[in-house]
Amino acid sequence: MNHLQSVTAGRSQHDLFGEIPVVSKAVRPKLAPVKSHKSVPVFSGGLFALNDTVCPERFSAVFHSGGSAYFDALGLITAGKDVGVVADLIRPRVMHLLKDYLSRSGKCFVDSGAYGRFAKWKEGKATTPLADFQKVFAAYDALVDGLPQAHRFNLALVMPDVLAHPEWSLELLQEHRSRIGEYIAAGVNVIVPLQKGQTPAGVTAETVADILGTRDITLGIPSAAAAMALSDIATIRGFSRFHILGRASMGLPLFRIAYAFLENCPGAMVSCDANQLRKETMSISHEHGRLIEEREDEAWEGSFDPTELMYEVVCGRGWMTERSVKAIASFYGVHEPKAVRLWVRTHRSSAEGLRDLVDAIDPEWNMLWACGLHHVFGEAALKALSARMRAVAVATVFDGGEQQDNALALAA
Repeated sequence: MNHLQSVTAGRSQHDLFGEIPVVSKAVRPKLAPVKSHKSVPVFSGGLFALNDTVCPERFSAVFHSGGSAYFDALGLITAGKDVGVVADLIRPRVMHLLKDYLSRSGKCFVDSGAYGRFAKWKEGKATTPLADFQKVFAAYDALVDGLPQAHRFNLALVMPDVLAHPEWSLELLQEHRSRIGEYIAAGVNVIVPLQKGQTPAGVTAETVADILGTRDITLGIPSAAAAMALSDIATIRGFSRFHILGRASMGLPLFRIAYAFLENCPGAMVSCDANQLRKETMSISHEHGRLIEEREDEAWEGSFDPTELMYEVVCGRGWMTERSVKAIASFYGVHEPKAVRLWVRTHRSSAEGLRDLVDAIDPEWNMLWACGLHHVFGEAALKALSARMRAVAVATVFDGGEQQDNALALAA
């Protein structure tokens, strides 16, 4: 019936003229968000007298920022996308994931977090507008360490700056010039954001080159018109790499920014980034929910090995939360507070964990195997499934088609 379902309003009734026909009410089911596919125009000299062309293929990288969470990053990597993260949000598991991706020729953009810190400072939630650049550099160093030379340019690192304050930004470059020079010498794609100031952007860019002693850098161009006008961008001369910050949707707004610097820097390399995960929130959420509903019965597959988990529950020492130990005691019918505290204390201190207490009630551990594990850890298994399905949902949305249905294999 073409996506419609007929719902009977009630039983058929009769009056003096016979049976009254039942009126069916059409109910439209909840459909997946529709993604519009716009045709992207190709401009060649349409805005300036250029011997250059701007089209999607002209961009060397289009980074999908917002991927700092592990399963978001995993989903983007599975879809083969250029990944964008924030330095101070990179956890060890994500660090390992990114390094592996970079070693396989993947591309990664790492923001310093300066924008977020400045926003918090303006709201009175931070005491300084400066990000913790020592922490930022530590994350950068960890990513560069051990990365083969051939893949280092695929790693784009944003250097210290302060939003809307070019003078402070230049001072930070001066302060950290030796550290920045090391990244340049290592072959990393170093991005230096420009800020609108009293002097034209072209003059600021020249000052940046003088401070660092090289033009072997990528200039970061703000995408918001309020942050830097196109006429200001057009004053830049003699640079060969540009990165547009905060916009990645292919179309005229992005292309106009590219044209502004290509007018006097024809042939330059161009890249961009934007939080496309946020843009696709509705599509990802819909796909995520569908996958969870579809795979809910398989929550334990890939989450835990039941045999190993059972042994750790009985014999492991001190690894479970107090809440989990109390849940196990409750499962075995232990409810008296003093006895429950004994279970908690025994799990924390005994070399063999809860074994003596469990053996006294369930010598073969059959009850634990049949029902106990699901009783205590079922919620955790569903949460683990949800996390893995988030990665699959992200990969599906950004890959433009469905991923292979062996979704549980993504649980790295």
